[in-house]
Amino acid sequence: MSFFVKKPDPEGRPSYVLTVYSLAAGKAVAERTLTDSEQSASYSTAWMPDGRSILALDGDGRRLRVLGPDLQDAGRIDLPDRIKEPSGPVVVGDKVLLVDRSTQSLWRFSLEKKRWARIY
Repeated sequence: MSFFVKKPDPEGRPSYVLTVYSLAAGKAVAERTLTDSEQSASYSTAWMPDGRSILALDGDGRRLRVLGPDLQDAGRIDLPDRIKEPSGPVVVGDKVLLVDRSTQSLWRFSLEKKRWARIY
């Protein structure tokens, strides 16, 4: 499972740490501070189909970051300019679903074809 934990950084500023917890191991197996701003509270994550990588909506809302098992950047998916206020993502099979809150529209990204499509 993955979740965010608010922790102070070495200088005492609040930061948000993405943590992957292994139920089998009974401990956190990977951690990464993605940003030290309050924006990170709105980060959304979803597991990729491989079950090892995580998809994270970046704090600026302009891209999805693919994070490998060690939570290091393994790729990125840029959002179309027409998406103004992304929310989500949700991964279903080889598709990523994302809602644009400003237009209440649903978008789909095909991981296989590397293409965005507006569903409604």
